Amino acid sequence: MFENGKSPSNCCKYCGGEFQQDILRRILENKESIICEFCGIEIKFDDIDTQEEFNKNIHKKTSNLKDNIKKNKESIGKRIGKLTKSRKYSRNMIWEDKDFPQIFKENLIIVFSRLIYTFIREWEQDNNVSVRRISINQSILTYFATKLKPILSKRIGRSFLENLHNISIEEFDNSLRLLQKKIELNQDYRTHFLTSIIWLQKIVFRLVSDMWEMKNIPYFQYVIREDLKNFYSYWYNSKSINTTNDLLNALRNEIEGIIPPYLKIEGRKIKMFHNGSLPWRKLSLIICRYSRRLDRIRRTLRSNPDFKVALDELQKWEKNINSTLGIKGENALNIIDAYRDSNTDLPISSELKVLNYHPNLQVNYFEDINNKEKAYWLGVLWAEVYLGQRSEISLELSKKDEILVDRYIQAIGLNSAYKSENNKKTKSGIKTYVRIRFKCSQVKKNLLDLGYRPAKLKNTQLPSLVSRELALAFLLGFFDGDGKEGTTTFHLGSKKILDQIKEKFKVPHDVYPDKDGKSWYLSLGGKLFNEMMDNYKFSLERKRKIFRVPLKETLKNQITKEELEKLVWMKQIKEICEKYGIYRRILVDLCDEWEIKRPPSHYWHRQSIKKSR
Repeated sequence: MFENGKSPSNCCKYCGGEFQQDILRRILENKESIICEFCGIEIKFDDIDTQEEFNKNIHKKTSNLKDNIKKNKESIGKRIGKLTKSRKYSRNMIWEDKDFPQIFKENLIIVFSRLIYTFIREWEQDNNVSVRRISINQSILTYFATKLKPILSKRIGRSFLENLHNISIEEFDNSLRLLQKKIELNQDYRTHFLTSIIWLQKIVFRLVSDMWEMKNIPYFQYVIREDLKNFYSYWYNSKSINTTNDLLNALRNEIEGIIPPYLKIEGRKIKMFHNGSLPWRKLSLIICRYSRRLDRIRRTLRSNPDFKVALDELQKWEKNINSTLGIKGENALNIIDAYRDSNTDLPISSELKVLNYHPNLQVNYFEDINNKEKAYWLGVLWAEVYLGQRSEISLELSKKDEILVDRYIQAIGLNSAYKSENNKKTKSGIKTYVRIRFKCSQVKKNLLDLGYRPAKLKNTQLPSLVSRELALAFLLGFFDGDGKEGTTTFHLGSKKILDQIKEKFKVPHDVYPDKDGKSWYLSLGGKLFNEMMDNYKFSLERKRKIFRVPLKETLKNQITKEELEKLVWMKQIKEICEKYGIYRRILVDLCDEWEIKRPPSHYWHRQSIKKSR
């Protein structure tokens, strides 16, 4: 499994480690076999060059001794050899044990490498570190050796036994049980075995930390590394990544281990590391293309640990990872797949992440305005809503109208915990406001489709509703937002929308400007106002009022022509209107219809002078 036919004949065919000259000479003279100090595999006489070939190689090497020394110092094999030389006896004793087949021992190295590798990745996630950014010490190695100890007496999970080389899982298990029995009965053998595991741990650590993307590494390490890369994908797919916090940490550990110091993102060359680690904002640039997105998710997790990333946002992350990292990002994509598999209840749309904060929100509440309640709240929003660029929807009213905010929260299913108060400085002093806000692109889209434009109503259209009842409910909500208490009058900065109201509801009064000419007035009139009140009962209480506006026909039933002819000379028009609860215009129109002559304006002035005498 580990044999490498391309290795030089005076190097180990399993790991690529180069033999010392005196050892080679002794092998050739005595025709002995040796144990490679780097990988612990037996090297036989037939695997070594003849004396003549050996002498040629020695002559060739000594012709450029300085270059060879420099290369040897930089050799990965030499460095690992120095790291493991002190454990040579123990590993030779274990890996050259004649009680077990060679193919089993080779696969055992692979299986234990997988186990070590899995523990390393789990340890990285639990401690939020990367082995690329720390120094490996004896305490860490001992910790992982302790984690492996139970394996010495138990069966190894079948997930670690997939794709073994030239041996079935059953054959491997049979040999493993014999090995475990020997470890149990022979304490010295057990000690040597644990020592050899520490040696293997060092190799796996070096592979993960320094050699994961290296080329031209010794074949022994190459075989282990390539197996681990294949196993890596399987491990993340089989490991449950249940929480969003697990997802973020796993992505950070993976991407931190494969990216270069500088990375090109959307045409910009960006420095990735700060003090040897990958900051969250740089990671956010890689996977979200927005540096603060992950910060926001992590803040949300502190208050809501169950927060989930939506499916469409995960798809965007995958697309960004693939375009930036290419094939190197394959394992990061596997992490996202594992998260998706472990969470079958993920929101479909990232815009629906609002449900993490407002789980009862009816996101399609304004999609179809099919009842008076919806029409009323649509009118309130037309007057008071704020739509932000990032789908923010905010309703803010004076503290005295807090009940309206509470009803709105209940109507569309918002979470009242997010209601807030804030103080604002006004001309009359400090004023307290109550606000509820959330982000939902679906609600924003529905409001825009209905005609709202976030520009202080200047470009806003009245929504097209299917019945007069719905239109009146909308008008009532709009009045509760922008109407003047105790009157039937709107006072707005937009003449356009008042003209639309006048035309739609056939309001007899004109739209006229205020003193500054910056705002506009429109009086609905008592008749329309009363109809609006009767149409929907659950509006803002302080603005509910019924104006007494009897029709001309009703007034005709209350008074005759002769009575009115006498009355207009006995009382002023104002007094008669108050008595019958009518507008001046109705009384004047009736006098004109009946051709009743009214006293001139100076008449009542003279009457007041007579009374004063």
